[in-house]
Amino acid sequence: MKGNMEERACALAAYIIENRATVRAAAKKFGVSKSTVHKDIGALAVVQHGLHVLAAEVLDLLIVQEQNAFFHCCLPLC
Repeated sequence: MKGNMEERACALAAYIIENRATVRAAAKKFGVSKSTVHKDIGALAVVQHGLHVLAAEVLDLLIVQEQNAFFHCCLPLC
């Protein structure tokens, strides 16, 4: 991973962790595409594994919360 890309990936991961930010929010903040955020976070698995794991856990948690909100508001109770 090139130095500049590694710095951006670390900054993206830190932003996601500190702010519980979504991929979309991180992409907007850093002026990159959502695809770039995914690629950068994925690439951290090699160079900064701990940071990668923490950022991935936050993103996974946000997905679960979003799914739960959908199920609670949009599906009828049985």
